[in-house]
Amino acid sequence: MLNGEKNLSIQNKIDVFSDSVNSEYQMNFAKQYSMIGDHGLYGGKHAGSKAEQEGSSMIAEELIRLGLKNVEQIPISTCKFQFNNATISFPTINGGRVIKPYSYTAPGTDFEGLAAEIVDVGLSQKDSYINLDVKGKIALIEAMGVLEGSFLSAQIMQAELNGAIGVITYSTEDVLNEETIRTMPLNYLAKIPAVAVCLNDSKYIKQVIAENPENRANLQVDVELLPDDGTSYEVVGEIPGISDERIIFSAHLDHFFRCMQDDISAVVTLLGIARGMIESGYQPQRTITFVFNSSHETGMLDARYPYIVGSYKLLKEKKQDWLGKTILDINFEYSALELNQLSAFGSHEINSLYREYLNYVPEKVDGFNAVSKEVGTDDYLFLSWADTISYISNGIPTFMNDSLHEQIYEMTSPYIGRDHSNHDNLEIFSEDALRTNTRHFGGLGIFVDNLPIAQLDFSERARILVLTNEELAVAQRQSVETSDYEIALQEHLTIATGLYGVVATRNKDGFLMTEESLTINREMLLIYKEVVDTFDKISPQDFITPAHKKHLGDIQLLEEAIEAIKNNEVDRALAEIIPGIDIAACSKYFQNEIVEHAKARINSKDWAHKRLWARERELSCLTLFDTIQRLQQKAGQPDAEYSLELEELKNEVQAEKNLLVQCLERETTSLRQTTERLIQLKSKIERD
Repeated sequence: MLNGEKNLSIQNKIDVFSDSVNSEYQMNFAKQYSMIGDHGLYGGKHAGSKAEQEGSSMIAEELIRLGLKNVEQIPISTCKFQFNNATISFPTINGGRVIKPYSYTAPGTDFEGLAAEIVDVGLSQKDSYINLDVKGKIALIEAMGVLEGSFLSAQIMQAELNGAIGVITYSTEDVLNEETIRTMPLNYLAKIPAVAVCLNDSKYIKQVIAENPENRANLQVDVELLPDDGTSYEVVGEIPGISDERIIFSAHLDHFFRCMQDDISAVVTLLGIARGMIESGYQPQRTITFVFNSSHETGMLDARYPYIVGSYKLLKEKKQDWLGKTILDINFEYSALELNQLSAFGSHEINSLYREYLNYVPEKVDGFNAVSKEVGTDDYLFLSWADTISYISNGIPTFMNDSLHEQIYEMTSPYIGRDHSNHDNLEIFSEDALRTNTRHFGGLGIFVDNLPIAQLDFSERARILVLTNEELAVAQRQSVETSDYEIALQEHLTIATGLYGVVATRNKDGFLMTEESLTINREMLLIYKEVVDTFDKISPQDFITPAHKKHLGDIQLLEEAIEAIKNNEVDRALAEIIPGIDIAACSKYFQNEIVEHAKARINSKDWAHKRLWARERELSCLTLFDTIQRLQQKAGQPDAEYSLELEELKNEVQAEKNLLVQCLERETTSLRQTTERLIQLKSKIERD
């Protein structure tokens, strides 16, 4: 299987499976599954809710009907958030509109609701309240970047700290139209009800405020919110194999709104793969495991990462015996979405493997214009937003269908403006794309299942870890020695490249189960876990990154800010440079109590138990609150003096430099140790 070679036996298994995929079956199940919901109008299967539990039962029953073995509904502890109903009305206005909002993970009201004046607080930043009194009132807030839960949480918290007794938000950015309602999980535990309305309804509310300044609205929110007393059910089913190794297909079963793409499409992708394998008579070598994760969208309250709870707890608490024996996880999101290219991203170490698999699939497929020949390594950072992070952090290599690149970078996806909204519906639910993703990634699982040795390419990550010229320049300016790291990395790259060639050659004839191959795979996965633990850190912005890249990036931005201030470009420093440093943007917009709350959730020891997959991966978090406040006060003053602020920024540079030196030492040591283990593994494979 090198240089475009194909194993005809594997090709035949993939083709027979592909012919057995039934997209009509998948479409029918998707429509039935979408009818289950907490809220009659909007749906939603939220963590620990009756609807989520009913959805889990429906999937488990279907797996049994399809003929899968060892089907389980595995309980995990979570929060309970059940959104039953919410209304906003204006009882004193004849013919007034009754608005139907969507609730955030926030408390409800009592039976009578809240009768209070609504105050438009704009972006609900610290300066928004200078001339506004919201004490005992309901705050109307324009969301800052609807995909950023941290800002949204800070905006709501700011209103709460100023005395608001309820919050209504609306989005103006990245919405499909003025009827779009979008929501996000909050990463703090609000004490007041919070709901979202569409832009059109926000305009009506503003009109009511303008025409009736003292009018009292009635906000009623019926939710059940229990921080620690909920139960979600992970659903697992298997097609048993010969060995105790596994290949996992995963998706999350919970969702906001009806959410046909996010993530009902993925639920039926898994069901389609399972049905296709059984219908085709495929006999796996490894146990093919289908995992439907719960408590994905939310599952923990008052946490930096309120999501990805079900998959983490499944692996860490319930299925530890899977660890070290799972060759691959293939995860799905938005898999019924037509895009320009069918593509994937995932763990660096399996990108070479994926490129080999592309020899087995057609270049043109329904629902897409082409199949990408490259793997989106730049998109790896997005894996912290998906259940993949739970699998990766437990040492399981992961692929995922890439539905993000065209949405985030190219802005060509038909899904733009629909994410977490009432417009994630059947309008853009493509049966062609669903069928193609099912065939393509189901075939990938069959391909990997037929390789005796876990074909991990550690050289792929090594190439990503090479310091760029810009990074080297930063290190040189700070007199940070990088030569030991560079030498260790180059040795690692050379050995890893050679190992991959040996493994690929051994795998070219297909599957031959031996005790030796099982032993080799265990060691391969242990090395993968070591590499992941060393280099997959979590930045304060919630991205996967090597520690040295985070520190080098912060130093460069701090240096740029210092130079800008020296050149009397304080406004540019505040607007364009400093907000890019960790959570400094939060310090720019919100009061210190909110900033400190955010920082504590990111890396304080007191809240480590709530960080789950991010624990022990957290990096330093700069807030720069005092510095930013003084810079904002002095900006524009002709004779302002900035020596104190410059000294503070220089101190932060030194602190990041010290952390950079320490992390380069750790990474260098790990590279050397890993290289030695790769050498030993290569020798063992060549002997056997």
